[in-house]
Amino acid sequence: NAALGYQFSTYSGGAMQRDGRGTLSASLGLGHEISEQRSQRLSYERTQTEAFAGGVDVRDMIRYSLNWSGGLLPGGLTSQFAVFDPQDSQRGGYSDWSTSLSLRHQLTRLLRLDFTTAYDMRMNDASTLPADPDTPDLTSDYQTWTIRLGTRVPLSRKTSFDAYAEHVDRMSDNDNLAYTRDVIAATLTWTHKF
Repeated sequence: NAALGYQFSTYSGGAMQRDGRGTLSASLGLGHEISEQRSQRLSYERTQTEAFAGGVDVRDMIRYSLNWSGGLLPGGLTSQFAVFDPQDSQRGGYSDWSTSLSLRHQLTRLLRLDFTTAYDMRMNDASTLPADPDTPDLTSDYQTWTIRLGTRVPLSRKTSFDAYAEHVDRMSDNDNLAYTRDVIAATLTWTHKF
Protein backbone atom coordinates (compact mmCIF):
# COMPACT_ATOMS: atom_id res chain seq x y z
CA ASN A 1 0.00 0.00 0.00
CA ALA A 2 1.03 3.62 -0.46
CA ALA A 3 -0.02 6.84 1.26
CA LEU A 4 0.56 10.56 0.77
CA GLY A 5 -0.55 13.23 3.21
CA TYR A 6 -0.15 16.82 4.30
CA GLN A 7 -0.77 18.34 7.72
CA PHE A 8 -0.79 22.00 8.73
CA SER A 9 -0.67 23.15 12.35
CA THR A 10 -0.69 26.53 14.08
CA TYR A 11 0.55 27.57 17.49
CA SER A 12 0.49 30.65 19.66
CA GLY A 13 1.14 31.65 23.24
CA GLY A 14 3.69 33.33 25.45
CA ALA A 15 6.16 35.56 23.66
CA MET A 16 5.71 33.61 20.41
CA GLN A 17 3.54 35.05 17.70
CA ARG A 18 0.91 32.96 16.00
CA ASP A 19 2.53 30.92 13.28
CA GLY A 20 2.01 27.71 11.36
CA ARG A 21 3.98 24.95 9.74
CA GLY A 22 3.21 22.06 7.47
CA THR A 23 4.31 18.45 7.23
CA LEU A 24 4.36 16.43 4.03
CA SER A 25 4.56 12.65 4.42
CA ALA A 26 4.76 9.75 2.00
CA SER A 27 4.94 6.04 2.75
CA LEU A 28 5.16 2.77 0.89
CA GLY A 29 4.56 -0.64 2.45
CA LEU A 30 4.59 -4.26 1.35
CA GLY A 31 2.96 -7.02 3.37
CA HIS A 32 3.35 -10.76 2.88
CA GLU A 33 1.32 -13.60 4.41
CA ILE A 34 3.91 -16.33 4.93
CA SER A 35 1.31 -18.75 6.25
CA GLU A 36 -1.99 -18.67 8.14
CA GLN A 37 -0.12 -17.94 11.36
CA ARG A 38 2.84 -15.89 10.13
CA SER A 39 3.09 -12.56 8.31
CA GLN A 40 5.75 -9.97 7.56
CA ARG A 41 5.78 -6.36 6.45
CA LEU A 42 8.39 -3.96 5.08
CA SER A 43 7.69 -0.22 4.87
CA TYR A 44 9.42 3.06 4.10
CA GLU A 45 8.31 6.54 5.13
CA ARG A 46 9.62 10.05 4.49
CA THR A 47 8.38 13.20 6.20
CA GLN A 48 9.35 16.79 5.47
CA THR A 49 8.40 19.34 8.13
CA GLU A 50 8.82 23.09 8.11
CA ALA A 51 11.17 23.88 11.01
CA PHE A 52 10.38 26.57 13.57
CA ALA A 53 13.70 28.27 12.85
CA GLY A 54 13.23 28.06 9.09
CA GLY A 55 14.15 25.48 6.53
CA VAL A 56 12.88 21.91 6.35
CA ASP A 57 13.45 18.90 8.60
CA VAL A 58 13.65 15.60 6.71
CA ARG A 59 13.07 12.22 8.36
CA ASP A 60 13.45 8.87 6.59
CA MET A 61 12.42 5.61 8.23
CA ILE A 62 12.49 1.98 7.12
CA ARG A 63 10.69 -0.64 9.20
CA TYR A 64 10.40 -4.44 9.16
CA SER A 65 8.02 -6.52 11.24
CA LEU A 66 7.42 -10.24 11.60
CA ASN A 67 4.36 -11.55 13.47
CA TRP A 68 3.25 -15.04 14.36
CA SER A 69 0.22 -16.47 16.16
CA GLY A 70 -0.58 -19.82 17.64
CA GLY A 71 1.86 -22.16 19.31
CA LEU A 72 3.36 -21.84 22.76
CA LEU A 73 4.75 -18.29 22.35
CA PRO A 74 2.90 -16.11 19.83
CA GLY A 75 4.38 -12.66 19.33
CA GLY A 76 6.24 -10.36 17.01
CA LEU A 77 9.63 -8.96 16.06
CA THR A 78 10.07 -5.39 14.83
CA SER A 79 13.14 -3.47 13.70
CA GLN A 80 13.32 0.05 12.32
CA PHE A 81 15.99 2.55 11.33
CA ALA A 82 15.33 6.28 11.06
CA VAL A 83 17.49 9.23 10.00
CA PHE A 84 16.65 12.82 10.99
CA ASP A 85 18.33 15.46 8.84
CA PRO A 86 17.61 19.12 9.69
CA GLN A 87 18.46 21.67 7.02
CA ASP A 88 19.46 24.14 9.75
CA SER A 89 23.21 24.13 10.44
CA GLN A 90 22.56 25.19 14.05
CA ARG A 91 20.97 21.82 14.85
CA GLY A 92 22.57 18.42 14.53
CA GLY A 93 21.04 15.42 12.85
CA TYR A 94 20.78 11.95 14.30
CA SER A 95 19.78 8.40 13.49
CA ASP A 96 17.79 5.92 15.57
CA TRP A 97 17.87 2.14 15.37
CA SER A 98 15.35 0.16 17.38
CA THR A 99 14.58 -3.55 17.65
CA SER A 100 11.91 -5.10 19.86
CA LEU A 101 10.59 -8.58 20.58
CA SER A 102 7.24 -9.34 22.20
CA LEU A 103 6.01 -12.75 23.33
CA ARG A 104 2.80 -13.96 24.96
CA HIS A 105 2.03 -17.13 26.83
CA GLN A 106 -1.40 -18.20 28.03
CA LEU A 107 -0.81 -19.76 31.44
CA THR A 108 -4.47 -20.51 32.13
CA ARG A 109 -7.79 -19.63 30.52
CA LEU A 110 -7.77 -16.24 32.28
CA LEU A 111 -4.10 -15.61 33.02
CA ARG A 112 -1.69 -14.46 30.31
CA LEU A 113 2.01 -13.64 30.60
CA ASP A 114 3.45 -10.86 28.41
CA PHE A 115 7.17 -10.42 27.76
CA THR A 116 8.73 -7.51 25.87
CA THR A 117 12.34 -6.54 25.29
CA ALA A 118 13.66 -3.64 23.22
CA TYR A 119 17.08 -2.31 22.30
CA ASP A 120 17.31 1.30 21.08
CA MET A 121 20.32 3.21 19.77
CA ARG A 122 20.63 6.97 19.31
CA MET A 123 23.56 8.06 17.11
CA ASN A 124 24.00 11.83 17.05
CA ASP A 125 25.87 13.67 14.33
CA ALA A 126 28.10 15.40 16.86
CA SER A 127 30.40 16.80 14.18
CA THR A 128 27.88 19.55 13.39
CA LEU A 129 27.46 20.84 16.94
CA PRO A 130 29.89 22.01 19.64
CA ALA A 131 29.85 19.99 22.84
CA ASP A 132 27.36 21.42 25.34
CA PRO A 133 27.29 20.02 28.91
CA ASP A 134 23.68 21.20 29.32
CA THR A 135 22.38 19.11 26.39
CA PRO A 136 24.47 15.92 26.22
CA ASP A 137 21.61 14.03 24.56
CA LEU A 138 22.07 16.18 21.43
CA THR A 139 25.76 15.39 20.95
CA SER A 140 26.46 12.05 22.69
CA ASP A 141 25.45 8.58 21.56
CA TYR A 142 23.54 6.27 23.87
CA GLN A 143 21.84 2.87 23.91
CA THR A 144 18.80 1.80 25.93
CA TRP A 145 17.84 -1.79 26.77
CA THR A 146 14.37 -2.39 28.21
CA ILE A 147 12.88 -5.62 29.56
CA ARG A 148 9.27 -5.89 30.75
CA LEU A 149 7.36 -8.85 32.14
CA GLY A 150 3.68 -8.37 32.87
CA THR A 151 0.31 -10.00 33.22
CA ARG A 152 -3.36 -9.12 32.98
CA VAL A 153 -6.04 -10.93 34.95
CA PRO A 154 -9.76 -10.30 34.31
CA LEU A 155 -11.38 -10.54 37.74
CA SER A 156 -14.92 -9.97 36.50
CA ARG A 157 -16.75 -8.51 33.51
CA LYS A 158 -15.98 -5.00 34.78
CA THR A 159 -12.80 -5.45 36.78
CA SER A 160 -9.27 -6.38 35.73
CA PHE A 161 -5.88 -6.48 37.40
CA ASP A 162 -2.67 -5.50 35.55
CA ALA A 163 0.88 -5.83 36.88
CA TYR A 164 4.35 -5.62 35.40
CA ALA A 165 8.02 -5.43 36.31
CA GLU A 166 10.39 -3.44 34.09
CA HIS A 167 14.15 -3.02 33.96
CA VAL A 168 15.77 -0.22 31.91
CA ASP A 169 19.50 0.08 31.35
CA ARG A 170 20.83 3.20 29.58
CA MET A 171 24.45 3.00 28.41
CA SER A 172 26.56 5.88 27.11
CA ASP A 173 30.11 7.21 27.01
CA ASN A 174 28.65 10.31 28.66
CA ASP A 175 28.06 9.59 32.35
CA ASN A 176 25.21 12.13 32.45
CA LEU A 177 23.14 9.94 30.14
CA ALA A 178 23.82 6.54 31.75
CA TYR A 179 21.37 5.16 34.30
CA THR A 180 19.56 2.05 35.50
CA ARG A 181 15.87 2.03 36.43
CA ASP A 182 13.61 -0.67 37.86
CA VAL A 183 9.84 -0.30 37.98
CA ILE A 184 7.17 -2.49 39.56
CA ALA A 185 3.57 -1.43 38.96
CA ALA A 186 0.10 -2.80 39.63
CA THR A 187 -3.23 -1.39 38.48
CA LEU A 188 -6.77 -2.38 39.39
CA THR A 189 -9.29 -1.20 36.78
CA TRP A 190 -13.07 -1.02 37.09
CA THR A 191 -15.16 0.06 34.11
CA HIS A 192 -18.80 0.99 33.82
CA LYS A 193 -20.89 2.20 30.89
CA PHE A 194 -23.28 5.04 31.69
